[in-house]
Amino acid sequence: MSKPSPRVVLVTGASGGIGNAAAIAFAEKGDTVAVHYSASEAKAKATLEAVEKAGGSGALFQADLSRVSEIRRLYDEVYARFGRVDVVFNNSGAGAEALIQDTSEEQYDRMFDLNVKGTFFSLQEAIKRMGQGGVIINNSSVLGSHPMATTGCYCGSKAAVSMLTKCAAKEAGEKGIRVNAVAPGPVLPGMVGEDMVNRMVNLSPFKRIGEAMEVGRLCVAIASDDMSWVSGQIIGVDGAAFC
Repeated sequence: MSKPSPRVVLVTGASGGIGNAAAIAFAEKGDTVAVHYSASEAKAKATLEAVEKAGGSGALFQADLSRVSEIRRLYDEVYARFGRVDVVFNNSGAGAEALIQDTSEEQYDRMFDLNVKGTFFSLQEAIKRMGQGGVIINNSSVLGSHPMATTGCYCGSKAAVSMLTKCAAKEAGEKGIRVNAVAPGPVLPGMVGEDMVNRMVNLSPFKRIGEAMEVGRLCVAIASDDMSWVSGQIIGVDGAAFC
């Protein structure tokens, strides 16, 4: 079933990195983007300006996605503003490098509350509210299936996101909603520090790491009707670094 044009796309964590790139990539198709942010209103405003410059339209929405009440408020406000949501990109997330024995309870809670709890209850709201032809994309990670020392907490949270994606696809498919995940390797701009960039660049045969826009444009492709029979998939985007 073809989606209305322009579509309404909710991008969480749209104030920087992959979220910013995805918002712009959807705007390049003329879509309306609900630009979500948690704390950085200035960066979110810059994303909205870039969305409008790219040919789309949109509005800003603030919410703390580690709290279920805030997730529900976000969806209420987006639906009140636009009347529908056709695509959701659950991009908000947190990460930190630390050995398991050095990981604090605060670090653990921050990553699992945002990466897992936030994704789970955003999925819940999206599946309840979206109709036939809806598309949900979660942001997982290559580290959700490839363990790496000093990232145990992050790896565990992203493994959970990947499994949630597959379970949600089984349930949401009965309503005609597709659910997939992107699994990026390190990208710029993004959350990776210079040390990790230097370590990761040689893992890919292309001898570089990815660009956030390469993930953003993959999201646009996944949301297109050309991929109408693709659901429940975790799609890697890492330049063959972790294949």
